[in-house]
Amino acid sequence: ASSNVELSPVMKYAPWLMFCRQLMLGSVAMLLSLFMHPIIGCILAFIAGNGLCSPGNPFFYLLPSYTPFNLFQQILQGSIVKAGDVGLLTLYALDFVVLMLLLTWWRFQRKEVC
Repeated sequence: ASSNVELSPVMKYAPWLMFCRQLMLGSVAMLLSLFMHPIIGCILAFIAGNGLCSPGNPFFYLLPSYTPFNLFQQILQGSIVKAGDVGLLTLYALDFVVLMLLLTWWRFQRKEVC
């Protein structure tokens, strides 16, 4: 005998928020790759953005926290994510990605190509 198991209504937002999170991570990694080796830039972007930086670290204030985009914790706590919250997180991610891409473009224009 099998029973119907319903997923949390929050799960319908999870793929979109994970996509936004990955765009943010990629844009930070792309910017950092213009200042250092790309592999190191990717690792630094991942470590710095996953809550591993404490408030005393300057990266804490410069790089985003991807925690609001992680619905796993919210599902476990039983909190409800509304469409408005997803909209605000989407705007936050869009703003951040555009800013990182503008900085990347600016840095690339001034980088000397050998």
